Amino acid sequence: MNPAAISFLQGEALANSVIASLGTRSKDAGKIYKCKADAIPKVDKTRFKNDLKRLLLEIATDYQRPVCHGAHVAAIEHVVKEMSCRHGSILLCGKFRIGVAQKALNLFLKYAWALGMIPVPPPHCPFDSVVLAALPDSAKCGKCRNWTLMDSMACYEMWVAAAKSQMQLCPTCTTLSDWEHCTWMRRRG
Repeated sequence: MNPAAISFLQGEALANSVIASLGTRSKDAGKIYKCKADAIPKVDKTRFKNDLKRLLLEIATDYQRPVCHGAHVAAIEHVVKEMSCRHGSILLCGKFRIGVAQKALNLFLKYAWALGMIPVPPPHCPFDSVVLAALPDSAKCGKCRNWTLMDSMACYEMWVAAAKSQMQLCPTCTTLSDWEHCTWMRRRG
């Protein structure tokens, strides 16, 4: 593939990952910004989104080889810390939540893998409402119920463990990426 095509696809993957992680909000979902999004200067929101894209790209370079569970969890924590430090002044409670960070990183890595930008499947899948609906209720109690509100690594670890258990029930699934794809396809019916 020519460099211009790769650059275009990478940009689309980043944009879609950011939109999906920041823009998916229902009445019961958590807000990202400390006040209404339209009350925050456009330049601040643009800077925030561009910094998130740059950070996702930077982290993705480590995924040219298999990344273990612990290193992947540390990458999610890095996204939370960096985005909170850089943009806490516009974020609700001054923090970029774990649920939103995992969705952005895991979704971008899924796109990068599907497009051949990284050679191996990401260690985890993006946890969103579709994936959470496929997990047992025991993995979605209390603060672990909604990915947009979740801000606990213990919840995230519970989701990963539950998804791995569900993956074992799928004879064609060898990775969480496979299982998540099957889950999405079943939803489409």
